[in-house]
Amino acid sequence: MSQEQISSLQVPEIAPVPPWVIEEVSELYSGLAQRYLTEDSVLRGQIMEYYADHDRLTQELSTVFQGCSEEEITNQIREVEQMFQDKTRFIEHYQKLFERTSAIQRRKHRGDVSRMATDEEYEAGTYREGLEIQMQDAVFTLFGKGYRSFESGFSEKQDSRDQYIGFYTRHLTLPEGFVEDFKKRGFEITVVTDTDRTVLNIHPLSTEAILLEEWKEVWDEVADRLPDASLEQVDGAKTYTMQQEFRKSQDALKAQE
Repeated sequence: MSQEQISSLQVPEIAPVPPWVIEEVSELYSGLAQRYLTEDSVLRGQIMEYYADHDRLTQELSTVFQGCSEEEITNQIREVEQMFQDKTRFIEHYQKLFERTSAIQRRKHRGDVSRMATDEEYEAGTYREGLEIQMQDAVFTLFGKGYRSFESGFSEKQDSRDQYIGFYTRHLTLPEGFVEDFKKRGFEITVVTDTDRTVLNIHPLSTEAILLEEWKEVWDEVADRLPDASLEQVDGAKTYTMQQEFRKSQDALKAQE
């Protein structure tokens, strides 16, 4: 392929959005953070810092609004503004977004400074720091009781407020009064066993935003109260690529010792 042909395949440079778009979006999200979250809130600081980075925001919004007229841009901003009049939705959306990003950064940092995993981390297929912060203690407490999990944290379903743990362990025996006790606290707990997993799901009953600190308290109590696990595991359990690659890298490190 000639240089001329290669040049013709290059993606055209995206034109930056007008400055007023950057200012309006920045003011919208920063204003919502200040309205909904206290001054000492870590999440408030994260949101305000994110939307104060005008260079990054220009690049991002230029892609989002590529090809849109000013009227279309204005309408989309107004739609977002209307959607986030729901305080709970705003807080929980950004809490999920920033915690997932933080987990990726923590995992990378841990791999840079202390690459060798513990035995429990090897079995879990991830560094402890790679788990969402509200799940870290609960997952490894349950590991000590014989439970083998492979996914945990915020639900993958869009707009879902639930959190969950997916286990290879087949049988989860809930103590007497367990479900009722958590319901009194505003959380509905369900357990579903499928062909390749058992899922413990927690659904918040309150319309108020549930912050990570409260989620951690709930998950820690769940882990403390569950009895030791049955040794039987589900049939057809999958080994996920991320866990598989993590163990391969750890095997390679051990081989170098």
